[in-house]
Amino acid sequence: SPTDSQSQIKLLLDYLPDTSFQSVPDPYFEGKFDEVFKIVYAACTSFLENLVKKV
Repeated sequence: SPTDSQSQIKLLLDYLPDTSFQSVPDPYFEGKFDEVFKIVYAACTSFLENLVKKV
């Protein structure tokens, strides 16, 4: 990337600092689809709120 670039790469859960997860868990084997949906939904909501603040 250019030296003057302000681009950043972040993980989805970086936008959900109050979670104990370091990555989004795989719901397949334990069937925790609802729990994973809630985690992803909250992180996406936080991401969008941060994005709106920057625009």
